[in-house]
Amino acid sequence: MKNEPKTAPPILTLLFLFLFASVDDESRKIRADYPVTKQTNRVYVIYGPLDEPSKANQGYRNNILFVVIKTGVLGIGVGTSVHAGNMALDKIRSVIDKPVVAVFNSHIHGGHWLGDQVSKEANSKVNIMPIQT
Repeated sequence: MKNEPKTAPPILTLLFLFLFASVDDESRKIRADYPVTKQTNRVYVIYGPLDEPSKANQGYRNNILFVVIKTGVLGIGVGTSVHAGNMALDKIRSVIDKPVVAVFNSHIHGGHWLGDQVSKEANSKVNIMPIQT
């Protein structure tokens, strides 16, 4: 059919899976220590570096905001990558023992939604609020 989405050839899919599987867990972690900064009793921020995304900062360059509510934690801009999303989840768990129940994506830049996957894997019921266009 004309309108069917194109898929990658099987060999490319296998190559991608091999490359992804060959990356160890340690290389998927943000190495720098970005502290959680308490703004109020319910609001926390993990400030990212001010320099351009690079190999040294593993592409992490945004500020991640968490708001604690009765039922859990709301995340806003939860990371530029799965690496940053994992770091953010670990950091927020270090200060509050509640699940991420919703994630808000403020706009289209990848630094505001590429870490969503981590929240979804941690809580399959998380509500991901997509970017509205």
